[in-house]
Amino acid sequence: CRMRKDFITFRSITPAQRAQRLLRHSGIEAVLQRTPGYLRERGCSYCLRLRSWEIDRAAAVLQRENIPFVCVDAHLPASSPLPMVEVDYYDAAYQATRYLHRNGHTDIGFIGPETPVEHCANTFRGYTDYLRENDLTCNSQWVAKIPFAEQSAEAAVDALLEYDALPTALLCSCDAVAIDVIRRLKERGIRIPEDISAVGIDDLLVSRYLDPALSTMTFDKELLGAKAMELLYQLIQGAEHQNRNTIRTTLVERSSVKKIG
Repeated sequence: CRMRKDFITFRSITPAQRAQRLLRHSGIEAVLQRTPGYLRERGCSYCLRLRSWEIDRAAAVLQRENIPFVCVDAHLPASSPLPMVEVDYYDAAYQATRYLHRNGHTDIGFIGPETPVEHCANTFRGYTDYLRENDLTCNSQWVAKIPFAEQSAEAAVDALLEYDALPTALLCSCDAVAIDVIRRLKERGIRIPEDISAVGIDDLLVSRYLDPALSTMTFDKELLGAKAMELLYQLIQGAEHQNRNTIRTTLVERSSVKKIG
């Protein structure tokens, strides 16, 4: 989960520069940059980073000019007609909640940013669906949808600790939030995972170096890049293609979850 400026990918710099000029002419800020390594290895050298709320406007400009593009991990709704490769964050949250339950936790809370809206909706739905299907209670006191801003997680933890009954585990909808949550819990004297377990989603590099190391859901970035390039090639060739493509996440089990019961 990142403060969203999302990828639209291109194979070379010339169409990327042209697209950037067109978007800026339309009042849309687009930052041209080299792609992450997992995309460069698949032949996609440049991307435009956009604010998530401007994706639809930008796509309309590019489509009008017949410039092929792919939206990568942009948290678009399932109903969007845009060509995309998305991570299945619903399933990530569902599987993370199941992991906590299988470790004996039945009192499970949720903390996650309100934006991007689609990411928040998918992760919260994955969490609540698992609870409902397994006759577990979703306690509203243990749910915090927070602004994606500094100290938001800190305030959510402080509010949580005001209640007499605490969850034994927390699902954080992204590692960035989990890191802040764990830090604040430790500042308030709560031991991780002895008192409260925590799990994140998206496997930031720093997550493995925390104390304790964060259990989280990861995804194959090389596969993400491969699928993006395959879709872009199909669009360039005018070939039959599937607009919405998703990849699943897998569990990385570290030290932030305690087995109880």
